[in-house]
Amino acid sequence: MSPSNTITYSDIKPIQSIISEKLGEINRAGIMVSARKAIAYGTQLHLEGQGENGLINIFHSKKKGLSFVDCSKNGTSAKTIAILQGKDIDEMNDSRFNIHEREKTLNVWIGTDESGKGDFFGPLVAAGFLMRRDMEKELRGLGVADSKTLSSNQIKNIAAILKKKYSRHISIVAPSNVKYNELYESFKNLNRFLAWGHARIIENLVRKWNIAIDGVVSDQFGSEEYIRNALSSMKDLNLIQRPYGESNIAVAAASIIARDAFEYKIAQLQKKYGMKIPFGAGPEVVNAAKRFAGKYGKESLVNIAKIHFKTFQQV
Repeated sequence: MSPSNTITYSDIKPIQSIISEKLGEINRAGIMVSARKAIAYGTQLHLEGQGENGLINIFHSKKKGLSFVDCSKNGTSAKTIAILQGKDIDEMNDSRFNIHEREKTLNVWIGTDESGKGDFFGPLVAAGFLMRRDMEKELRGLGVADSKTLSSNQIKNIAAILKKKYSRHISIVAPSNVKYNELYESFKNLNRFLAWGHARIIENLVRKWNIAIDGVVSDQFGSEEYIRNALSSMKDLNLIQRPYGESNIAVAAASIIARDAFEYKIAQLQKKYGMKIPFGAGPEVVNAAKRFAGKYGKESLVNIAKIHFKTFQQV
């Protein structure tokens, strides 16, 4: 660790700069950089995603600048490279980013997403949004898009409109940190935990509306069977789970609702404990966790953090 408390991912300054700049966004996408290795003319990053691990190489030369190699060819590595390149995932031509053909036939569907899974502090918030095709133009006019592309103020403002105008279209599952840690202990697997949250949202909205639902679209975090198995009485729903699900307008709306709720809960924790609570799981987070533990005791982190994170062992 350098004197500035910033992890050194590479001795090559342009590579170090791009990783440091984009690390928060990568973490918010639910991806952790678990290890790094110096390679000729570059750096290799080992990534921990939700349900799959990734591996990418980043190279730099004076002639070509930065270049990226996807070694694992999966959603975790592809999403990380997309973030590092600053690309608009909705405009990418790669089939992993395109609207699935099955989604074009949906007239009434539910989109689900979550926020906080890559953050040590704060709970996990999952949200769902029930969508009709005739709402799409209006939602896009409101600025609904993947929450990772929006500022906190934009998220707050758009979420407020959605909650006011479309309150019946929204379902949220947001256990407290204490409850989160209890549930994680029982599930022993983050994908099963995520599936439980998504399934509760889907069931809540289906029962609330009591109308025919053409399908459910979710950002991919593991096998489709995780959610399907968690749907106790609705296993036959048309479920579409894919990488970059936020390009679907219903999933994008859910991502905004989830992120807004997560950031609100972080603000509540900051007020309650009188300290700044950073996002992610990097060095700044470790330092904040140590300050919290020094004041309230390490065991009290169960009230404010996800204690199964490796970060907990660093405190």
